[in-house]
Amino acid sequence: MKNIVFLLPRTICIAVLFASCHWDDIGEPDTEIKPGTATLPVTAHLLTNAQAQMLRADAISGLYCQYFTRVQYTDLALYAYFNREWSDVYAGPLLDLETIIKLNTDVETRDRVLASGSNNNQLAAARILKVYYMAQLTDTYGDIPYSEALKGNLAPGYDPQAEVYRSLLTELKEAVEQFDNGPAPEGDVLWNGRIEAWQKFANSLRLILALRISKADPSLAMAECNAALQAEGGLIENPEDAVILFPDGLSNFVNPWPNVSGFDFYAISKTIVDIMDGSVPDPRLSCFGLPNDQGKVIGVPYGLTNDSVAAFTLQHPDWSYIFSDGWYGSTIPFFVLTPAHVYLARAEAAQRGWTSEDAETLYRAGIRTSWEQWKVFDQNLFDAYMDRADVSLAGGDALQRIGTQRWIAYFPDGLQGWCEWRRTGFPALQPTPWALNVSGQIPRRYIYPNSEQNLNRAAYEAAIARMGGGRDDVRMWWDK
Repeated sequence: MKNIVFLLPRTICIAVLFASCHWDDIGEPDTEIKPGTATLPVTAHLLTNAQAQMLRADAISGLYCQYFTRVQYTDLALYAYFNREWSDVYAGPLLDLETIIKLNTDVETRDRVLASGSNNNQLAAARILKVYYMAQLTDTYGDIPYSEALKGNLAPGYDPQAEVYRSLLTELKEAVEQFDNGPAPEGDVLWNGRIEAWQKFANSLRLILALRISKADPSLAMAECNAALQAEGGLIENPEDAVILFPDGLSNFVNPWPNVSGFDFYAISKTIVDIMDGSVPDPRLSCFGLPNDQGKVIGVPYGLTNDSVAAFTLQHPDWSYIFSDGWYGSTIPFFVLTPAHVYLARAEAAQRGWTSEDAETLYRAGIRTSWEQWKVFDQNLFDAYMDRADVSLAGGDALQRIGTQRWIAYFPDGLQGWCEWRRTGFPALQPTPWALNVSGQIPRRYIYPNSEQNLNRAAYEAAIARMGGGRDDVRMWWDK
């Protein structure tokens, strides 16, 4: 069988292992035990656990944005219904983060958790990660339990996405300003307690989320983009990343992609191969897909039926699995937010006339740092590629080209690629002609978990009524 290879490393990355907290500390949260007092979770370990849960590989959204397709059991690529529960997020990292917030806020406990960092620094870090997870949930489902969630209410109401987004942006602003000069948060396996790195991550996330609402609320989007650029701490820039590294020998904490169920059944989609190939082929393609003996990546047409994909692979036995040799393994770095994502977001904001930055300069910086991330940068090839007719910003739809490059740069993060396609329409993806969903179109959202109909029916029904239905073709607030 072919080797399946995955992930996104980078030529320069930050170390995440340090003396104060190691990946092997992760597990059931330890507790502080003092005579005559109730036990408390160790908030440093809650933070580590919450960061560990960032290791999520969502292959379904990678199908929806056509990074991947299926070569066996193809119904998922044909938009067949599937149920994805969200309890592992609410009862997992979000509950850990809410516990950190509660313990550092409550007058009864806030002094007892100071061993894990100053109250303000723990609160700011927890609030930033809470935004990260809540943004993923609302970008996946639309309206979600937010203001009433994590409060012990077994049937929380769903907040409209517009309200969720405005709150998330406010949270990021306040969290960046909340950091103080006290002890840094312990248990931080991403940035080793470096406050400036937390601020850069929060500001960069704020920029990304601001652009996501560019059509739904352009005035707020523009204001938030500029505020993120000017915020204390600045933005992620090369060589600083949000990256998770994995030590050898810890089988429970590894790169998640090799463990995706049915990963053997995925191929790189012909959609992305065709976009990246051209007069000057994009060298990242040789990392995204497994090249054949001639060094070519052979994409499989998106969304074939079981019979038609069997016929295609029989005629093209050198079709390409996802990822080339060297980009797959349990210790390959996992990147959450990169300079490429940030530079290209800034390029879009500049092209829209929202900022005074130069779109062309940022566009080139975004593509260059993405090439460096995949270790394929060559100056002469890069110069030729940037002159390619469908890549150069000159003489074409600049927003389309920036949007397409943002979609490429997010590979293999299907959720972000799917978000960008839904928001911009770039690239011009076409649904499979064998779609199994009611609309026959590419899904615009995940259907709410089945459990919500049984456990939280009133709030569930109110949400789908407000959104205009509960099907996967319903557009969420920012998806215009």
